[in-house]
Amino acid sequence: MIDGPHRANAAVRWFGSLPNRMEIARRVSPMTYVRSGLPPILTIHGDADMTVPYQQAVRLHEALAKVNVPNQLVTIPGGSHGNFTPEQRDRIYITIREFLAKNGLGPK
Repeated sequence: MIDGPHRANAAVRWFGSLPNRMEIARRVSPMTYVRSGLPPILTIHGDADMTVPYQQAVRLHEALAKVNVPNQLVTIPGGSHGNFTPEQRDRIYITIREFLAKNGLGPK
């Protein structure tokens, strides 16, 4: 997202002309840390997010599934980068509680 066909203005603004921008981008990318043995991961992503493309969430979900990490991708139709509607937030909070309970991580 810093260079090439998927270049994103936000990424360019974040990393600017830093001499080590590719290394920093690699270090902050969740994809760098995908490996088996991770705890369950819940990803909530709006499919209209203009800051972090929705496809990035899909790629993370697929990579986690490939190494058998329990994970769930929740797509918020029309959702952007936060600022969800009250209805979307209700769905998100219910999903979080269900995910935690399903994975034995909820309140005792």
